[in-house]
Amino acid sequence: MTGTPDPGTPDPGTPDPGTPDPGTPDQLADLRLRLDRLDTRSASGSFTRTTLLLIDKYPGVAGSALARNARTDARSFRTQLRSIESLGLTERSGTGYRLTGLGTALLRTLQ
Repeated sequence: MTGTPDPGTPDPGTPDPGTPDPGTPDQLADLRLRLDRLDTRSASGSFTRTTLLLIDKYPGVAGSALARNARTDARSFRTQLRSIESLGLTERSGTGYRLTGLGTALLRTLQ
């Protein structure tokens, strides 16, 4: 029988909100280039990969604690976090940060 789909049945073209966004190969390559540019422009040097690794290792931890682990001051670290967050790689989780699905997928390509 054809007709309208059952409203309780998810559309197969709609991603499950709980599924991490793996990103396309082109999207991940573009993000790697953007991270390289952020690192190049940073007065404190390379920070993006270290920051992603810290957030992956300590999800939900406050930025100030992550900054201590990165051995940098909290103010600079927050600025760096915002740069990474603007790319859709991290998100706030309560009082801390966690990787998004896209951030997790990108980190896998960097390791």
